[in-house]
Amino acid sequence: HQYRVICLTDHPSYPKFSPSIFLHNGFYTIDGYSTYYPYSYKMIFYEIIKKEIDKKPEAYSFKTVGNRVYVCTTDTLKNGNVRSLDINYSLLIKLNCQFLFSTKIIEQPTEHLELLNKFKGIYWNIYIYKIK
Repeated sequence: HQYRVICLTDHPSYPKFSPSIFLHNGFYTIDGYSTYYPYSYKMIFYEIIKKEIDKKPEAYSFKTVGNRVYVCTTDTLKNGNVRSLDINYSLLIKLNCQFLFSTKIIEQPTEHLELLNKFKGIYWNIYIYKIK
């Protein structure tokens, strides 16, 4: 694959909707659970999710957990959807990340996200967003 994907997970530590699902199905992800991430990559990923972490720092243990890099949001609405996702899209593009997968609708996507498609599955509805 010439591109990478990222997954909007439901929990910063132990997600039910994990990037490993996409690895298993042949996608290259920039996020997930690994036995080891170099500290330099972890800091790059921190720059991607910093705005979300700043919204609710107590929800994340990003700097203390050495083998997880996930994108989560603190802006989940009562209906389960996401109000907005404040991440560093220009850095995602530099990492050749072109798509975001989510089980939740992002109700106020920025100009950097375009909803491409929705797939209804047994366990989740999966929304595919193009990162631009």
